[in-house]
Amino acid sequence: MAIISAISTMISVWLWGGIFSFIYLYFKSRKEIKIAGLESVHLCAIFIIFAAVGVPIFLMDFFNFDKEEDENEELDYDEELVEELEELKEIIEVILISFKK
Repeated sequence: MAIISAISTMISVWLWGGIFSFIYLYFKSRKEIKIAGLESVHLCAIFIIFAAVGVPIFLMDFFNFDKEEDENEELDYDEELVEELEELKEIIEVILISFKK
């Protein structure tokens, strides 16, 4: 019984790590999501990806020290993140089209 309890706890931590990292990403980059034109279908797919990846993506975002913050930026949003979200949107649309067939 202890092994089952430990495994269920590990799975729970893994899923909650993914859920919290998705929530963090969503609230941190709402402008970028809006600019990239992501719809609820895309956000649901990203949520599933984050839940599957879990804790590593949660830790990767918080311990990302190599990203330098430029305080003199002219834009309110991150252009690189918008481009990545647009690419992700295209990939999700291809996957959705393949599921419809």
